[in-house]
Formats: sequence, C-alpha cells, structure tokens
Amino acid sequence: METPNWFDRHGLGFLNLIAYCFTWRKKEETEQIANAKPVRFAELSDLWPRPWLWSRALLLFVISFSVLYFCWKEEGMEEQSRLYPGLIIMGSLATPVSVLIYFYELNKFRTLSFLKVLRFFVIGSIVSIGVTFLLTYINTHLDTLLEFFIGMSGQNISHVSIDKWHDAINAYIPTYLAALFEEFGKTLIIFIFLMHHRRRIYILQGMLIGASVGAGFSVFESAGYALLDSANLLDVVWQRGIFAPVCHIAWGALIGGGTMMMTSGRLKVTKLVNPMFSAMFLMVSLLHGVWNYVLKYPGASLLKVLGIEFHLNTLQLSLITLYLVFLMIWAGKRQITKFKNQGYLPVEI
Repeated sequence: METPNWFDRHGLGFLNLIAYCFTWRKKEETEQIANAKPVRFAELSDLWPRPWLWSRALLLFVISFSVLYFCWKEEGMEEQSRLYPGLIIMGSLATPVSVLIYFYELNKFRTLSFLKVLRFFVIGSIVSIGVTFLLTYINTHLDTLLEFFIGMSGQNISHVSIDKWHDAINAYIPTYLAALFEEFGKTLIIFIFLMHHRRRIYILQGMLIGASVGAGFSVFESAGYALLDSANLLDVVWQRGIFAPVCHIAWGALIGGGTMMMTSGRLKVTKLVNPMFSAMFLMVSLLHGVWNYVLKYPGASLLKVLGIEFHLNTLQLSLITLYLVFLMIWAGKRQITKFKNQGYLPVEI
C-alpha cells in the first residue's frame, strides 16, 4: 500500500495548509496578497493553498501583547493602568484576526477585498451580538411575556405554571440554549451576507465570510471575559486565544461554507427552510453546546447508552472541529477542480 504524500498539492496534501507558514517570504509577496485582484477562471488554481501571512500577523500581535504585558506588570509606573485597555484589545484581536487572514489566504477567487472582509468582521459581529442579546433578553423575561400574551388571548393559565415551565427549560438546557442563541445570531447575518452578494458565492468564499463574522464575535466575547477577570488576564487571553480557531471562527466558517455547498446558484431565502440547512445549523449549535457543557462541567458524562458513559474534552472537540473544517476546505478545492474539468464556472467571478 502506497504511503500518502501529505504535501501533494493535488491529492490529500493537508500539510500544505500549515507547513509553509515557516518559510521565508519577501516583502513584495505580502503586498501581492493584500492587493490581490479577482482571479480569472483561466488562472484559477485547484492546488492546495499554502497560507503563510497569518503567522506573521500572529507573531506581530504576540510581540505587541508581550511588550504591553511586561510594562503593565511593572509596579510603580504611573502609566501602568493606562495599558490595560491596550492589553485587552491586543490579546483579544491576536488569534481571531490572524485566523481571519488565514481564511483570506485560502480564498483562491480573490473576489472579496480585505476591506470587504473587515466590513463583514465589524457589521457581522455587531449584528450577531445584538440578535444574541435580544434572544437572551426574551428568554430571561419569557415568563412575563408569556403571561402578557396569554392574558391577551383570554386563556386562564396561572403565573406559577408559567414560571415552572420557564424554569424547567433553563434548568435542563442552559448551556445549549446559550449556544443556540449565539449560533442563530451568527447564522442569520452570515446568510444575509451570502444572499445579498451580487454574484454566486463558492465554498471557499462562503467560509471566509462565515469566518469573518465568527472572528468578530470572538473578539468582542474575549474582550468581555478579559475585562471581567483582570486578576487572571494572562490565563484568559491564553485560553481564549488557543481555542479561538476551533470555536466561533470555525463554527462560522462551517456555516458559511456549508451553506454554499447546498446551492448551485445565487443563494435564496428559501434555503432557510431547507432540511439540510437546518441539519447543518443544528450540528454547529450542538458542537457549540457540547463545548459550553464541557467547560462548565469538566469530566461530566455527556451521554449514557447501555450503561456506557460517553465523555469528551476540549482537545477532542477541537480535533473534531478541525477535521470538519479541513473537510470543508477540501470540498472547496474539489469544487474548483470540478469547474476546471468542466471548463467553466456556473457564474463568472
């Protein structure tokens, strides 16, 4: 049996996705990526991409954060307290922005400028956080809202019954409910971005748009955790940074890329009721919910079947998510190969 070549740019060369970030690059190559223009179909490559600029961005963030951190820890300095906001900003931006650049490099079509990506990053994160907050607010005050609407309908249901029903929901599925709200907020704005694009979106482009929204959400959430736990700032930034690529960014990329796997043309609003779209949304929400549960109850059993308890930890969940992301990237590469073999794109880029 022939040993697979993991550096083969035509086959299963997954190592191309990470191994070449350590190679030396010229300054002009950075400019080429930043100022890249849309690629013509004849020049579109179906080889495995070799992203590298993301590692330079991550290194720059790490150095900047380290300098700020050591200055902040120096006692007796008048400027010490002024550095805390900068620490939060640099620590929260480091991994999400670097991984976003990674997905930008993966997009071989180059139809989305970095300015557009930043727009998705900012607008997408704000809208998704707003939707999440609204759903959380409704759930928090659900008993009051239900009592109001039931009273208007003329039904006679006691306030105690409503409270018990509401408490039961929040008692049994609190971690999954939070995940469902957050994923709904992100999925909604990702779908709107994909649907309103003027041309057909392909898998790798969909992954980039989804990752943009996820990265923005991750930045705001990480900044909030760091602000609330200043005593453990370094631990918060480290943990959030390590897991950022396999959390909101990856979940957003799966939603964006997966949505574009289900359509052969421009996305339409009818896809929202597509069973495959619903299944994909629930799968990502389940991943998020299990992640929340594992963090809240480490070592707890997730499921018990025939007397056998099933456990998961953050490392296992990270590997599962990375596997799904790599499969999605592979699907994006195979999509380009399919079009190259056919000799045309369904919609010209």
